[in-house]
Amino acid sequence: MSALRSHLRNIYLRFPPTWRVGRRYRNIRSFYDSAQWWSREKIEAWQLAKIREVVTRAFLDVPGYQQLYREAGVVPADIRTFSDFRSLPFTTKALLRDNLRDFTSRSIPKSRLLYSTTGGSTGIPFGFYILRENPRIEEGFMHSAWSQTGWKISDLGVVLRGGFKGPSSRLFDLSKHSRYALSVYHLSSATYPEYRQFVLKHHPSFLHAYPSSAADLAALVIENDDIGQIAFETIFVGSEHLYDWQKQLIKRAFPNAHLMHWYGHSECAIFAPWCEASERFHVCPFYGHCEVLGLDDKEVGAGVVGELVGSSFWMQATPFIRYRTLDYARKGVDGCKGCGRRFQMLDSVEGRLREMVVSSGGRKIAMASINMHDTTFDEVAQFRFVQDQQGIIELLILPKALYNDSSMEKIHRSIMEKLGEDFILRIRKVERIERLGSGKHSFLDQHLEIDRYDRLEEQL
Repeated sequence: MSALRSHLRNIYLRFPPTWRVGRRYRNIRSFYDSAQWWSREKIEAWQLAKIREVVTRAFLDVPGYQQLYREAGVVPADIRTFSDFRSLPFTTKALLRDNLRDFTSRSIPKSRLLYSTTGGSTGIPFGFYILRENPRIEEGFMHSAWSQTGWKISDLGVVLRGGFKGPSSRLFDLSKHSRYALSVYHLSSATYPEYRQFVLKHHPSFLHAYPSSAADLAALVIENDDIGQIAFETIFVGSEHLYDWQKQLIKRAFPNAHLMHWYGHSECAIFAPWCEASERFHVCPFYGHCEVLGLDDKEVGAGVVGELVGSSFWMQATPFIRYRTLDYARKGVDGCKGCGRRFQMLDSVEGRLREMVVSSGGRKIAMASINMHDTTFDEVAQFRFVQDQQGIIELLILPKALYNDSSMEKIHRSIMEKLGEDFILRIRKVERIERLGSGKHSFLDQHLEIDRYDRLEEQL
């Protein structure tokens, strides 16, 4: 049976990649290729029509939204402008998670539904329903952004984002769409030569990775004096926050590669890839509607940090409408001078609310602001912050061979300069720091409940 499956898979892989991904994918790519150059007025007209369509469908077909909007005293016909739309109540992860049945479409057949989960900020998975075609739609938008770097779907690449089915000792596997999967769980100083040999043998043009796994590979490249030896043309990193120290590490190890990053989340309400002409985020207006809101729940101006609130245009099974992401970004100007697209810009994504530590006095500091541009962690292979109590941080470190007492003192001094006097920092050596089940690496294990960033401007 396994031989038959292998034979059928080989036949399948001979078909052109654009055929394998399906008609829904091709339609999205074709639409975006044209629509990305529309005027701002045409984009806003399209968005408003889509918003009315999404809200009307939710009101008629999703009991949770029907109740939510009736209690707020609004009906879909009231939405004539974006200002009208902003009068709708917010939704949150807790609301949808605790009332999933009520916030899932009643009319879509079960045969068209898939159950999807994303890891919760407190370790509790958040589950919701998507349509079977949603992954192809997602790929269509993602690949449209990738293509801005010159990437093509037929290009050979490697993926360093998790594991794969099969023997746990296996490091590599042939994946779909002309790419190889590399196990992030087995990447280490001991196995690096095998990864290096594999990549040099197959000459992939791109790497698709989490920022943490790309940074881990970059650190090993530098450690082994292989800078510039692995000739990726493009490195795509997403699904995690990209810290500045990671970006510098990746660029140092792969100096000739074009680095491309994006903001997104499993709920698929907002997608914001980097512009090909700069390292600033374009909010894709055809993927969903994005608001950047301050503490008064009003839209902030350019240069100001606010919470990202998203409304998906494609998540029909469990709709996400005015969904509070608890992610924060610094809003940019309307329209990009670098490429000419009339998209809303984000100057930076500051991080997720759960990626913040809390001082004894209630100050909240984003992990993104604890940047490691210096030699602080030169003697450390991996690290993770843990917070169980306000004002107290534990730092777990997996040391390198050169690590000693002076290393600990240097790390403690450097981190405390960034945290401030209302923190206590405790450092503990460990033998292993586990990745999440998805292969992601969390730099902060936050056990405190943080539901608001009360001093948004001051801290960021």
